[in-house]
Amino acid sequence: MLPHLDADAVLALGPAAAADALERALREGLDPAAGVPRSFVDVPAGELIVMPAAGTRHVGVKLVGVAPGNAARGLPRIGAVYVLFDAETMQPVATLDGTALTTLRTPASSIVGLRPWL
Repeated sequence: MLPHLDADAVLALGPAAAADALERALREGLDPAAGVPRSFVDVPAGELIVMPAAGTRHVGVKLVGVAPGNAARGLPRIGAVYVLFDAETMQPVATLDGTALTTLRTPASSIVGLRPWL
C-alpha cells in the first residue's frame, strides 16, 4: 500500500525542518528555474494545474484542482495532491496532501532565502 501523508502529517514537519529539507535539495542540485513549466488545463468546473519537479533523489508532481464554484458547495476552492516518485526507479513512494505541502513550502522558501542574513 502506498503511504499517504495527510495534511496533519505534512504540517507536522514544520517550517524550519521543511526549510532544512529544501536547502539540502538545493545544495544537492535542485534547480527550480530549470524545471518543467506548469501546465494549465481548462476543465468544465475550473482548472487543473500540473506542477512537475525533479531532484536528484526524488521526482514528483503536484496536481491542483481549482473550482471557483466550490464556495457555493461549502468546499475549498483549491484541492491538491502530490505524488512522490523515486528518481532512479520512477516508482511511486508516497502521496501527500498538496494543499498542506504548499502551506508548508511557502514559509520554508522564505526561511531559506533569509538564512544568509540571519
